Amino acid sequence: MWVYIKKMKKVFRLLLTGTFLSALVFFSISFLSFLSQIAPFRYYKEGKEFYHLSVGFPFTFYEQFWLSGNSLPNFGWRGINLLLDCAMTWWVVMGIYILLTRPKKD
Repeated sequence: MWVYIKKMKKVFRLLLTGTFLSALVFFSISFLSFLSQIAPFRYYKEGKEFYHLSVGFPFTFYEQFWLSGNSLPNFGWRGINLLLDCAMTWWVVMGIYILLTRPKKD
């Protein structure tokens, strides 16, 4: 019984640490995809958008754009893309973390 509890604590700690690391990676990737687009803003051209901002990699889950004639920017969320980005990041980071932390066989 105690051996089982110790193993479960180890698995729980592995999942918790991997989830924390994947959240850090997800926020970093999202911030970098945002940061690469904020400067310089595109100038207004007749018939085209004033500026367009998209956040997310590899799937865009947030967009903000300014159309001609509007005084406020328009925006949109794609929830399924946000979930896909989170899931993909979690799987990749957890896989790498498990490969790097598994005990070495002699």
